[in-house]
Amino acid sequence: MLAYMWDKMKRCGKYADDIEKSEKRVNKHNMLVYIKKRTPKIMTDRDFLNRCVWKKEDEEFVLVTNSEKSDARLITDSVVRGNYPSAMRIKRKKDKETTLEYVIHPDAGGHLKGWTMNRYLGSNLCCVKEIQELFPGAEED
Repeated sequence: MLAYMWDKMKRCGKYADDIEKSEKRVNKHNMLVYIKKRTPKIMTDRDFLNRCVWKKEDEEFVLVTNSEKSDARLITDSVVRGNYPSAMRIKRKKDKETTLEYVIHPDAGGHLKGWTMNRYLGSNLCCVKEIQELFPGAEED
C-alpha cells in the first residue's frame, strides 16, 4: 500500500485537470512534488508544492505531506498556491490484514465559495475508494 501511495504522488497526467506534475527526489524517503491544476473558467488555476516524506516505525509506515516553499517553484500571478497537508499511517494487524488511517486538509487557496471546496474535497477522497478497489478486503470504518 505504501508503494502504491508513493507512486500515486509522482504519477504524471493521471487526472484530466492536471496541467503539470513533476517531482524531485531527494532520496527514496523524500520528494518534492509540484502539481498545477486546471480549474473552471470562473476561477484562477491552482498549484500545490508539497514535501512528501515516509518512514518506517516498528510495524507501521507513516507518510506525511506538507506545503513547501522553494525558489524552484515560485508563486506566480497566473495561479493561486493551495495547501494540501496530509498524513497516512499504514499498520499491519495480522498476516493479511492492514489498517489505514488517512487525514487530509485540502485548502485550494484564495477565496472560494463553499460549494466549490465541497466539490474538490469529494474528488480528493477518491483516493480511499481507489485503495479499496486495488486492495480487496479493505473496509471503511
